[in-house]
Amino acid sequence: MQGTISTSKRQGGLGLISLIFVGLIIIALLIVGAKLVPAITEYMAIEKAIQGSGLGLNPSNDGKMVRIPIPPLTEERRRELAKVVRKMGEDARVAVRSVRREAIEKLKDREKKREISEDVVKRGQERIQKETDAHVKKIDEILKSKEQEILEV
Repeated sequence: MQGTISTSKRQGGLGLISLIFVGLIIIALLIVGAKLVPAITEYMAIEKAIQGSGLGLNPSNDGKMVRIPIPPLTEERRRELAKVVRKMGEDARVAVRSVRREAIEKLKDREKKREISEDVVKRGQERIQKETDAHVKKIDEILKSKEQEILEV
């Protein structure tokens, strides 16, 4: 959660983790305080960043810390979170395929410059494809595991 939320551009667009410490008072309430001497505007920025994160959280700011009540997960919220996880999985697969494409392009560029032979390119493409398949399979396994974890009551 912390890595996905950032403050506004006006605040420098800093990741939330670089601005705060997080504590857990009870299982359903997170508290957030500033690492440095806080100004009320920092707490307001943190509060706005959390509200705008799309996580469905409604923080409250008392000027000393931000309290974030964590609602119990309903069946509907679990399905929404599963959709978010599926989207993250798809983004990861796209990123892996993008790396594959770039690697193959580099191989072909080296072949055009006659730095490597066609056979080396062919072997390289096969190895890149095997690595891509392995990483996509791992992403799919993690995705399936996380979806089951989220959907179980």
